[in-house]
Amino acid sequence: MRLLTDRIGEPRSDPMRTIYWISSLIVFFAIVFAVDYLGRDWRQQFSPLNQDLISHFAKWDGDRYRDIVENGYDYDPNGDTKIVFFPAFPLVGKALAVTGLPATTALLIVAHVFLIASFLLLWRYTKSEWVLLAFAFLPPTFFFRMAYSESMFFFLVLLTLYWIKRN
Repeated sequence: MRLLTDRIGEPRSDPMRTIYWISSLIVFFAIVFAVDYLGRDWRQQFSPLNQDLISHFAKWDGDRYRDIVENGYDYDPNGDTKIVFFPAFPLVGKALAVTGLPATTALLIVAHVFLIASFLLLWRYTKSEWVLLAFAFLPPTFFFRMAYSESMFFFLVLLTLYWIKRN
């Protein structure tokens, strides 16, 4: 594939990095577009400068994970409870948040570190640039770039498959 080779035809040493950055930029601009235009309440004055862009990467379950990092787990038998969320992701986020980072930023960093690790492991597992491209632009990988545990889960599943293949 010419996209990931240099002019002599030798494979580039880092196709994972190229694919990761290109696909992440597309997702980033899609979220900016969605926040600025699709999520806009046209009846109110809107300024993108008043919005916290990082918080848009941590909606829904990301808010719950942020709350777990900041306040821990709780159980309310009559209402919303956070005990249904797997503890590994918020624990790693909490370990990073101890350095002084905001919880949302820590969770986003954790998600992206696991996504990059997934790209590297997927490359080692398949040795296929086409698989990397398919994975990078698969619509559900949008959630791997959010403050959700999906990137960690995918990495652990891929790691298990890699170990099975090696043995």
